[in-house]
Amino acid sequence: MTGATEKHRALLERALAELRHTLRSDVECACELERDWANEIIPVPGTCDEMMADLCERQLNLVRDIQAEIGGFAEHPEPQWLDDLIDGRWSLT
Repeated sequence: MTGATEKHRALLERALAELRHTLRSDVECACELERDWANEIIPVPGTCDEMMADLCERQLNLVRDIQAEIGGFAEHPEPQWLDDLIDGRWSLT
């Protein structure tokens, strides 16, 4: 791990989990939603509400920064679309 001590790693992991959950909720509220091939509800890329886009982008950048520092999660409860957003495979606006 670069720059952070092991003592701080647990704190960063907890913060990352909370930020990912908050980002997921905000994106689901700010974007149009549709059902995918598996009948799961997913946000539509490029449909983020203009009023929420800046907040979601700041959260997204913070998640990316923390993941770059400590790595991502092997297992997590968040949907695949969130990983795809974080990885830059689609955009909010």
